[in-house]
Amino acid sequence: MEPAASAALLLWTPALLLTLAVLNVLGRGGSAWKPIAAISAVLLLLSPVTVPSSDSTAAVLLLWEAILVTGPLLLGLVLIVFAGDVPIGRLSPAWGVVGSVLVITSAWMLVAWEPLFASPDAWNRYSTALLGGVVSACSTLAVLHLAFVPRRRSRTWPMLAAAFLAALLLLLRGVEGSLAIGMVPELAGLVLGGCLSLLVVLSVVWAFERRLDEPAPLPPPSQEALARAAEIIAMRPRGVGSDE
Repeated sequence: MEPAASAALLLWTPALLLTLAVLNVLGRGGSAWKPIAAISAVLLLLSPVTVPSSDSTAAVLLLWEAILVTGPLLLGLVLIVFAGDVPIGRLSPAWGVVGSVLVITSAWMLVAWEPLFASPDAWNRYSTALLGGVVSACSTLAVLHLAFVPRRRSRTWPMLAAAFLAALLLLLRGVEGSLAIGMVPELAGLVLGGCLSLLVVLSVVWAFERRLDEPAPLPPPSQEALARAAEIIAMRPRGVGSDE
């Protein structure tokens, strides 16, 4: 089989199926999509082995590298969030300590990691874009949070801390000026592309909802419904600060 045909069969087809499967799993499209997503993910991750002659496998090798380095970061952030004041799925505070260790480990790896699979140039560009994106996104969200959510201003400090840490990691990496300048249009393209994608989704939802009939008025709640609502309100998380 030709290299292009092999790449289309063993790399791009699983990537397309994985995208469709994830969308259907999130949208509850059926239980059959879960094994399809798992099989597609395995085939995609194994593409550097199954189709090593394809140039597209460089992106998958970079994905391998990203999973090793930024995987602990994502897991650590999830543990920190769910070890805090959340209404459901709350974990023991000890898991927050584990999450902090994972975040610190990932931050150290972003500075000192020598790529094992991806090319050094691809890894430098990826890590620079990641850290630069964190600085831009977190600082912007922190400003918007301070401006439009006055009752929760104490929740702004994690975003400011993330922006400061990412900027510090960029300095510790010693990113070359030419590479950093080259990241600016790429980051701008990512932000613009994300905004355009969101605009397309909102336009589709808006066009669909305009075709729907006006909803009928709801009947007044029963005594049982009011009692159930009171129980749910009484189960709200405790320890909320005065700024909540």
